[in-house]
Amino acid sequence: GGRPWLERPPLPHWITIGTVSLFGIWDQVWVFRIPNALAGMVTVLLTGWLAARQFGKEIGLLSGLMLATSYEFLHYSWLAEEDVYLAVAVLIGMVLFVRLEFHTQSESATESRSFFGNRSMSVWMFFLILGLTNLVKGLLFAAVMVGLSGGVWLLLSGDPRRLFRYVWLWGIVLFGIVASWWVVAVSIRYPEMLGIWSGDLRNRADGSLGSAPFWMYGETLLWTMMPWTIPAIIGLIQTFKTARRQPNSAERWLLCWSIVPILFLSIPTHKHHHYLVPCLAPWAIFAAIGGRTLWESVPRWPVWCRQPVLSAAVFGIPAAVALWVFREKIPGPAWIPVLVAVLFPVAILISGYALLERHGRQAMGMLLGVLAIGYCGAYSYHGVFIDRYRTEAEFVEQAAAEVPMDETIYVNAEGAILNTFRNLFYLGSRGKTLHNLTFLQDESITTDQIYLIGMRECEDELRTYGSIEEVLACSYIPRRNSAGSQWVMYRVTLDPDLPRYPNDVRISALQAMERVKGPYLGGQGTSGIRRVGFESRDIQ
Repeated sequence: GGRPWLERPPLPHWITIGTVSLFGIWDQVWVFRIPNALAGMVTVLLTGWLAARQFGKEIGLLSGLMLATSYEFLHYSWLAEEDVYLAVAVLIGMVLFVRLEFHTQSESATESRSFFGNRSMSVWMFFLILGLTNLVKGLLFAAVMVGLSGGVWLLLSGDPRRLFRYVWLWGIVLFGIVASWWVVAVSIRYPEMLGIWSGDLRNRADGSLGSAPFWMYGETLLWTMMPWTIPAIIGLIQTFKTARRQPNSAERWLLCWSIVPILFLSIPTHKHHHYLVPCLAPWAIFAAIGGRTLWESVPRWPVWCRQPVLSAAVFGIPAAVALWVFREKIPGPAWIPVLVAVLFPVAILISGYALLERHGRQAMGMLLGVLAIGYCGAYSYHGVFIDRYRTEAEFVEQAAAEVPMDETIYVNAEGAILNTFRNLFYLGSRGKTLHNLTFLQDESITTDQIYLIGMRECEDELRTYGSIEEVLACSYIPRRNSAGSQWVMYRVTLDPDLPRYPNDVRISALQAMERVKGPYLGGQGTSGIRRVGFESRDIQ
């Protein structure tokens, strides 16, 4: 609809478009989730490889499996979000850094440390890849996470002079060119984007986008790493002991990688749990180290702690009682709490026997089997009975079925922000965006009657363009909002005396993202009061 949305860099979108093009299917959600799932797999493989190089094959295998089955990482690996791409970018940067510092000692010994001198091809590649990470999400996000982690470790490694390997003019120039070309290209075409990006950074720092305490990510990490939180804490403690004694060790590097980015992310007051997704890989390595230690210690536990049946009873009975007490508040049919009450103790029982199993592969296989069944069941239940987006998607699909196939369905984008994209996705080629309701005056709309999807709060303004009839309403109303946020499809009979204008206005990036109002087709709103449309040249 001529509405430039340039909040984030383009690489994840390019990858998604390329992948979907191979299938030739543009109207199915599962196709758009494939690239994210593949990115998640790459992250898991890189984590496993990195852990294997530093701590051995067994820890490498466990690290990959534990990252793949941790709650937050698994969740964002099948959503069409950019966070898992950022995790890949951070992993690639860290793999190159580890190779440079731990596995190319001969290269490093003969390499120049001069600010103007040359470096090995590996260092050139490191700066190139670090620059390319700027195309993923958030300007300099991945580069800062890799650079800070590596820089702090080099300072604490016992030989801070190694840092001069990266204090290098030509590497900085290469990084700057690769990292900035997209930013420069976008800024030339949409100068207002510089204001958007700088404003976003400022708003995250000053609390305009919400304020959370400094320690929030410490608390959040406890549940994002579930069910491996306890092994991760054990691994952290175990690793810290070695890291304290050995400055140049892999353990100290892992400690820096796991903590420094989280401390950096904790400085801005604006925080969100999914910002931790690129930070979870080192914690999966901690979980692998701690998990192996925990499993090896099981034979030394008291006898009563090694009774799976007792564990199933201790944890299963209270869970069953809680499910029965709160059964009326659990969405879905009545048999679901009963089924969970039966299966939960079984899961505890199998997990208990897995801990007692002395063959590592069989033990891990049993635990992963329990997790796989649990995740499949939980996500299936959530998708059918809880997911509000499913209700809204069904509304759009039903709305499309109500309208004759040869008619366009217009979507009012004003006030909808990202929801507009979801509505257009399910409408396919039949959907068309209206930047705001003044665009009903577009001279290209030649029919007297149209169908329009918008929020109920637009009804009063919509009536100024003609008579309206409600055709269909979404059953879901956001809990924290009024009924005005409900999605409705209207049949609109346009006023025959409605003035018409050519749709030759330019919608700026600020206007598309609703950071500023306008533009208004015809230069005025429905009240007849002149409204000023902000153009990019008006933004200083």
